[in-house]
Amino acid sequence: MALIEQIVISLYFGIRFILQFWIPRGSITIKKCRIVLGVLWLPLGSAVYLIETIRYISIWTPGSLALPPVPVAFFVAWIIFLVADTLYQFHTISRIPKSSTSMS
Repeated sequence: MALIEQIVISLYFGIRFILQFWIPRGSITIKKCRIVLGVLWLPLGSAVYLIETIRYISIWTPGSLALPPVPVAFFVAWIIFLVADTLYQFHTISRIPKSSTSMS
């Protein structure tokens, strides 16, 4: 069951990849979707990682074949990427003049 956090992280990168390359880059709506993705995925990924870590600690016995969770360094690197990317997308939207964001 330790593959769940790997699936969650892979889903984030898959959706982020689609939002980056498949859809036009200049769209303000896409930038907003990237922000929403980051805001939703941060607590989701953190909760899944915490649950999987607790589950692993509770069932691990010497010699068991339980799969360990993703190493902490990889998880922290993902969190750093997610937060930096979300803040960057927010920064690019905040620099756009209000007149170009109106839906007229």
